[in-house]
Amino acid sequence: MMAGQQHSSSLLPPATPPAAQSDPHIVASLALSLLQADALSTLFSISSPLLQERCLLLGGTNTSSPFPDNETESRSHARDLRTLFQWQADHALDLVSKFDAGRDITPASVIYYRMWDAETLHASLPFSEAGSTTGVVVLEQDLKTRAWMYHNLLEVAEAAFLGGWETSIESAVEDLGRRKAVADVGLSGEERRYWDLYDTCVENEKAEQHTSDKEPQAIPDDGEDGDGDDYWSSYDAAGLPSY
Repeated sequence: MMAGQQHSSSLLPPATPPAAQSDPHIVASLALSLLQADALSTLFSISSPLLQERCLLLGGTNTSSPFPDNETESRSHARDLRTLFQWQADHALDLVSKFDAGRDITPASVIYYRMWDAETLHASLPFSEAGSTTGVVVLEQDLKTRAWMYHNLLEVAEAAFLGGWETSIESAVEDLGRRKAVADVGLSGEERRYWDLYDTCVENEKAEQHTSDKEPQAIPDDGEDGDGDDYWSSYDAAGLPSY
């Protein structure tokens, strides 16, 4: 995660996402329509925090948006700025002009998911074909609010690209587990204990967040951070080295 992501809370999605942002079909279709209209300020507002940071840094500004709502701004300049909304150089933006909102992405369109790590879930939706390549919209989910946000636009060979994606979130989580198991094969005993402890702490944190609205948190009488004490007690109990 880039350090700059923490400097402006205005970049983060609202605590409770609008209903539209809960549906990947709607977010993907909206993102493509905004690109077609060069409505970059609005697209920026529904983009992932990491992509927003890219736009701010490469757009040469540290304000809340590098895309002022200015009707007099030249359309050609807006088209130049569209490249900030991609992480790679390809011809995906050329495919946007072929996008048909009523045909290319519908409620019946298949959504493909990939879990990159325990905190990063992406969804992709193909939208236009051009010969042997296809345009793909990539979304990222905020795992706390469940809101979907625009993250990238790709031009890919569809069969090759989607070979690493799943058609359900459950399958994507299972695939992450399989890939993690393969990656763990070369770990030493000490390294394995460290990452097992890390996974346990992450799962405990998720469980605590899930029940926080139902059970009030007790405040330690001595004013110390109880969660921190529990973490280090578990660390010591695992017999891991200190640094």
